[in-house]
Amino acid sequence: SWGNNSVIRNCWAEHFECGAWIANYVGQGSSNLLIENCRFRNNYADGVNCSHSSNGHTVRYCSFRNNGDDDMASWSVVVKCQNVTFAYCTAENNWRASSLGFFGGKNHTAHHLAIFDALESGLRVNSDFSGPGFDQNGTINIYDVTIDHCDLYGCGMEGINFTRSMELKFTNSIIRDCTYQIMDIDTSRDILFDNCIFTRNKEFTQLILRGSVNILFRNCQILNNQGSLISVSACENVKMENCNISHDFGHLGDIEDIVLEGCTIWGSFGVKEEKE
Repeated sequence: SWGNNSVIRNCWAEHFECGAWIANYVGQGSSNLLIENCRFRNNYADGVNCSHSSNGHTVRYCSFRNNGDDDMASWSVVVKCQNVTFAYCTAENNWRASSLGFFGGKNHTAHHLAIFDALESGLRVNSDFSGPGFDQNGTINIYDVTIDHCDLYGCGMEGINFTRSMELKFTNSIIRDCTYQIMDIDTSRDILFDNCIFTRNKEFTQLILRGSVNILFRNCQILNNQGSLISVSACENVKMENCNISHDFGHLGDIEDIVLEGCTIWGSFGVKEEKE
């Protein structure tokens, strides 16, 4: 698992099962590992996974390309991981799972990432795998992230997927040109999207919200997407504040099932509607 305060720097890992899998299954995991200025390319599975009991690890200034599972991930297998950070990285052509994934734990951060051409999801935060899941007293902060051209080649997934997640902030980020939809949020709570741009995504319903509570879109631009705009099912307290919505290529969907405050909406055929 590498000892506390270890450093991996200026390395190139290619054609392995995983570029780096950080875990200790027989004792306490390591703390404060730094991985920087590395390349993780053409691996069969993950690029870097800060797994079982990782604490305070940072992965920064790294390049991920053509990996066959999550490029950047933290999976709390038995003991929760915490304070894992991915920053200033580029992920390209991930061909399975997602470019960024948090699977349980608490107080994780991802920022200043560029994600391009993911075959499935650009970003996942979920508790689908075995393990203790997310800590109710922790947060997940994701900001200054660009997810671009998630071309799925018929797989039918989305820019982001949040499932059984909580206390998550997604801010100052862009999702554009994804082939199937912007996001799928299922059985989650206390999710904030703030100052984000969602544009030129297409095909199916763009915003899918199921069984979730306290979902807030604030100061977001939702522009020129194709397909039905939003589907809301068995949710409570879904709200948009001061958002600009332009949607000429499909129905607005369940827009009347959410609370709108200070939003400007352009519907099909150029119809403009103000909501205060």
